[in-house]
Order: sequence, then structure tokens, then C-alpha cells
Amino acid sequence: MTLRPWHWTLLLALLTASWVGYFAAHPEHLPKAGVGHYRVEVAPQSYHEVWFLDLFAILAANDAVAAGLDPYARNPLDYMRRPHVYGPLWLHLRHLGFTRADVRWLGAALGGAFLLAAVLWLRPGSAGALLWSAAVLCSTPVLAAVERANNDLAVFLVLAPVVPCLLSGRAAVRWLAVPLLALAAELKIYPAAAALVLLATADRTERWRQLLATAVALALVGWHLIASLPPARTILPPLHGVFNFGAEIVLRQLGFAGAALWLIPAALAVLIGLLGWRSPLLAGWQPAAAQRSEVLHFNLAASLLAGCFFAGQHFAYRWIFAVWLVPLLWSLATTAGSAPPRVRSLARLTAGLLLTVLWFEAIAVYTLSHLSGARRTELLDDVWRVMQPVEWALATLLILFIAHFARLNLSSRPTPAS
Repeated sequence: MTLRPWHWTLLLALLTASWVGYFAAHPEHLPKAGVGHYRVEVAPQSYHEVWFLDLFAILAANDAVAAGLDPYARNPLDYMRRPHVYGPLWLHLRHLGFTRADVRWLGAALGGAFLLAAVLWLRPGSAGALLWSAAVLCSTPVLAAVERANNDLAVFLVLAPVVPCLLSGRAAVRWLAVPLLALAAELKIYPAAAALVLLATADRTERWRQLLATAVALALVGWHLIASLPPARTILPPLHGVFNFGAEIVLRQLGFAGAALWLIPAALAVLIGLLGWRSPLLAGWQPAAAQRSEVLHFNLAASLLAGCFFAGQHFAYRWIFAVWLVPLLWSLATTAGSAPPRVRSLARLTAGLLLTVLWFEAIAVYTLSHLSGARRTELLDDVWRVMQPVEWALATLLILFIAHFARLNLSSRPTPAS
């Protein structure tokens, strides 16, 4: 029997639901996959499973405000006494009536909405595309983000309409991309990097007006966040162990500190972008008009992931945006089309590096799970030595693709929206 396109999408949905559902039914297995599931012992050998821990922290901060407490101090209403470390917009959830009592259904709704949006975007059309899509969607960073209802899921959902808006034939709809980008940046500042996709706006005058409006909006967002967040926000300890990424990891290991941790990566990112501007690796590649949505989603994700890598250190939840990389990498890697052989080779290399980033640490955690605590911790603490070269290579390739995208859209008129 020949499967229709929607059959493959349904299979992906069932596979993803089964994967997530298994861990929901057996949370004791989550640590073996590398997910730090939180449990509270309520009686000897009896535990309360704490789901959606990150969403709980945000709702606890809202409850703290309602109780007259400082949400930016250690919060006695949170399981881990965490202070609120995001912008003040999150603290308005209490005005919508949300409290910690809503964490279960709200977290399930947030995770379900993300998974549905991801499946509807991926829509694999073959067995190979199904396996490739599932390898990304069922990876541990995605599972961890859903398990904790991390607010990166909300950022994903806010940014999801940006590309469809830009591809609209109506100017009013295309302009909706600007407030969506500003809203995402207000939630967590890193989505400001996604403004790169505005370069693809077909009309040059409209493009520069959108970029100017976005720059003003992001400047206001930045000022608001700086004015609102207390200095305590800057003293959070550096991340360690598995399932975090960022250029500063190796710099810290080399003894760098202070401003060097962001100046050096920023300078390297600019240098890579300049080298990639006319890189012979991508020279002559003009994506087909039918790939425009894939290209825009790819560069949206690439700008977010590369921006996060070269700016600080981040939990692996951010890899959820890799979902938007999947279709273009698959089409470039498997279909000759108009892409030169070297572009197809770069796509295959990028896909291989991405799978390594998404799965190596999970495999390491599972493999080492039988070791004693001290030895296991020691080995896992050294995983960064393997991951850093892979992450640097992947971030470099993403910037090369971004530079090519920017050059094409700044040097020639993009294909008009239809």
C-alpha cells in the first residue's frame, strides 16, 4: 500500500506521542534519558512526581507577587526556592487567573501545542524523512523542554507565525512579524536575533521600514528588561555538566572571565560571518522558489541557535528550534535539485553534527548510568570536551548559511510573496 503524505505526518504524530507518553507513564526512566525529573518524597518509598518544574517556577513567582513578596528574591513558594529570572511580562500571568494550581493542565497544554506545531511543520513525506524528523523531535533536549514546560516552548509558539506572516501577499499581515518578534524578545531576549529573517521581505522599502521598526521595538524591549531586572539576575552561577551549550564553556576552561566571555565569541561570530559572506562553499546556490518557507524557517532557527551559542551559555532546551532546520536539511541532503554538490555535502555535515548534538549526551548518560555516582559524575563532567568541537563546528556552519542568506537578500531582490 502506498502511503499518502498525511499518513507520514500521522505516523510522526503517533511516534512522538508514544515516545512522550511512555515517559509520562514511567517518569522513573526519565533520568536514564538524561532528563533531570524532580520528585518529592512524601513518605518512605512514596514520591510526588513534579511535572513542569520551569512553568511552576513562573507561576510561583506570580503567586509571590500576589502575596506581597519579591519575586526576584529566593522564592519560598517554589520547590527549589528559585528567584524569577525572566522579564516582568511573565508576572502578568496572575492577571489571567493562573496560579500554581494550574501547572498540570497548563504545562500539558503548552507541551502539546509545541509538539502539534512541530509535527504540522515537519510533515515528512517518506520513511527516511519520518526517521530524520523523529530523530530531532524525540531527542532528549525536546523531551526535557516538554517535561519541564520550559518557557522556550512559549517562545517557539510566538515565533511560529513569523515566517507565514512574511510570506503573506498582504502588507498588513507581513507587518505582524514585527510585534511577534518584539513579544518573543520581551519573553526572553535572545529571540531578537530572529529579526534576521526580515531581510527576506520582498519590497526593499518595506523591508527597511520593518527593520527600522523592529530595531526601535527591540531597543525599547532591551531598555525595559534592563530597567526591570535587578542586579541579582547577573549572579546566576555558570552552567555545568551535560545538556548545556555555549561558546563560553571552553573559554571558562581556558581561564577567561568577565567581558572576554562575550567579546571573544562575538568577534569570532563576526569573523565567521564575514568569511562566509562570499564563501566558495555556498557560491552559486540560489534556493528554489518552492523552498522559500523552508529557507526562512531554517534561517530563523539558525539565527536563534548560533546567536545563543556565541552569546553566553544555555540549557539544551534551546535546541527545540532545530525543528525548523529539519526540512531544508533533508531536501538539500537527499534531492539534487539546483543545489551544487558542495551545498548538499554541507547539508549532510550539518545534519550529522545536529544529530550528534541532540543525542550524544543522552547516549553518554544512558551508557554511564550503571556506574557509581562519583565516577559517573566525573565522566559526565568531561562530556564537554567532546561536545564543544561539535557545537563550534555546527554553529560555524549555521553562520555560513546565515551569511549566504543575508548576501542573497541584500544583493538582489527577493522573490515576491505570493
